[in-house]
Amino acid sequence: MAEPSHEAEAANIRSAQPADEHAMRNSDPSPELPPGWTTPRDIVPHPTYWPMVMALGIMALGFGVVTSVLISIVGVVLFFLALFGWMGDLGHEQHEQQHGAGTGR
Repeated sequence: MAEPSHEAEAANIRSAQPADEHAMRNSDPSPELPPGWTTPRDIVPHPTYWPMVMALGIMALGFGVVTSVLISIVGVVLFFLALFGWMGDLGHEQHEQQHGAGTGR
């Protein structure tokens, strides 16, 4: 059995596109909701550098295992500093959301 060519696959993909893309982009994708229902709002945390600091701590810890105890200690300190800093940021953010405070950033 012969496999379809890339051109045939591309033609099938193009034919699957809607004829009126403008109408598709401007239509409301959400279905009608019953009265009293609302759509959930995605809550995204503020950007922070703590995950990068934590990754640096993990990397230093791993590198220190191979090279020097001093580098491992620096890695552990960075890891816990980032862990508590990141959790503190998330705690402050949750407090702001619950009490309706301004963003403050």
